[in-house]
Amino acid sequence: AISFIFDMKKQRFCKMGSITAETAIVMPLFIFLLINIVTLFQMISIHTSLDSALTQVAREISTFACFQEAYENVLLSEVYVKERVIQTVGRDVINNSVVVGGTSGIVLWRSEVIEENDVIDLVMTYRVRPMFPVFNIGEMTLVNRCYIKAYTGYEKEEYDSERQRYYVAENGEVYHLHRSCTHLQ
Repeated sequence: AISFIFDMKKQRFCKMGSITAETAIVMPLFIFLLINIVTLFQMISIHTSLDSALTQVAREISTFACFQEAYENVLLSEVYVKERVIQTVGRDVINNSVVVGGTSGIVLWRSEVIEENDVIDLVMTYRVRPMFPVFNIGEMTLVNRCYIKAYTGYEKEEYDSERQRYYVAENGEVYHLHRSCTHLQ
């Protein structure tokens, strides 16, 4: 009877040892995979945040298109657009993210204004790096682009100064009496 009890304890120790060995192999792989999934979500999150901020800045710039000098000289400079994007997202958020170089890693060198049809084309490029590269996937270049028409208004060719000025919406069915109407913005 004593040898039977000893054999039962021996079998229990063998099962516990195999579970420990399996856990020692699988647990680091699981944690590694989990960290990479979290990093992937961080990349998606920062990409979405920067895209949203770029769109917001482009909308702000498009409303200033009627002030030609400010529109062409100040508002479309790379420094202004980049600083507004950084303010919108948050300097600390970008610097503590997966963006390589933080805020200094954001580049807007392909942005331009197409004057013939009053289009603002903002292009933002940056690199992201996963925490632990898998399968030789290192840094990746991400690009956000906002292509928006500058708000220059609409005036009829036959303008009578005694008549009231109005602003026509895109579909031509609605007009607005004030340029600052929220529906136009």
